[in-house]
Amino acid sequence: TVPVRTARAMITAARLGIGVVLLALWQLGSVTGVLSPLFFGRPERIAAVVAAWFGSGEIWPHLFVTISETLMAFASGTAAGVLAGLWLGLSPRTQAVLDPYIKAANAMPRVIPTVLNATRMLGATRQQLVRHVYLPAALSWVFSSLHVSVGMAFVGAVIAEYLGSARGVGYLILQAEGVFDVDTVFAGIVVLTGCALVLDAGVSVAENRLLV
Repeated sequence: TVPVRTARAMITAARLGIGVVLLALWQLGSVTGVLSPLFFGRPERIAAVVAAWFGSGEIWPHLFVTISETLMAFASGTAAGVLAGLWLGLSPRTQAVLDPYIKAANAMPRVIPTVLNATRMLGATRQQLVRHVYLPAALSWVFSSLHVSVGMAFVGAVIAEYLGSARGVGYLILQAEGVFDVDTVFAGIVVLTGCALVLDAGVSVAENRLLV
């Protein structure tokens, strides 16, 4: 509807406006000396580094490594979490044994006790419970966790590249830190942030389709 579209447009404009204001304040602070370029860099130099990376193609091999690591960690962690959740949900005895540890880790709240009992009383099979109760009820929790996990997956990939790697955006950042090139450090952070936002948008698209 038109009001909804208008509201979305206003939200988008507000987000862009905040970003522009923050960039302008950053640039003003670095030019006037309020923010030391040694620690905060300068936006136009950071943009120049990012443009040079993509213009020359230098960034692509490193970006491919980082994104591959992130997607593998993201996919394996998501699959393991969903399968573990289903296993616990379908095995009351196992859930009872592991319940203290799950509560201690604050990992899996019980969100559907009433719906589950009502469906069982109607004679639902285990497969029907998974299809019509467990998965629909858990999807909102899963996707809310996935939005957080996107950033954590990138953090894990970058930390791994810090510890030992010859490629990756984290490697570029580490090399820049070694020579006190703060503009390149921020350029790497900008690239990682952009990739995280794109992946998060993909999760949002999947969420909007599956939660219907």
